[in-house]
Amino acid sequence: MKKENQSKQVSAKTAGVYQSNTPTKRQKWILINKDEGKISGMLDHQAFNTRESAKEWFQSTSSISGETIKISDFYYVLKVEEYEFLKELDVLDIITDQDIN
Repeated sequence: MKKENQSKQVSAKTAGVYQSNTPTKRQKWILINKDEGKISGMLDHQAFNTRESAKEWFQSTSSISGETIKISDFYYVLKVEEYEFLKELDVLDIITDQDIN
């Protein structure tokens, strides 16, 4: 009985370690030009897991070109899955901000 109890404790500890080491899925974001429906940028970093945080990152990097623009005026920020779906439907050139957010 003592051995059975010990093996249950070991397997419980092992299961706990396995679950805590499971990596979280990274959300990938794509910057789409509103006029052309083409990819202008990509973000793949686990610190940016919401659309708003991704928009902020793209906004902060817009100054690299020497000119800061308002990202939401010219671009959509889409999840990779959203982009693939809209591309498959061939509607990237007709979507609006209301459709995305």
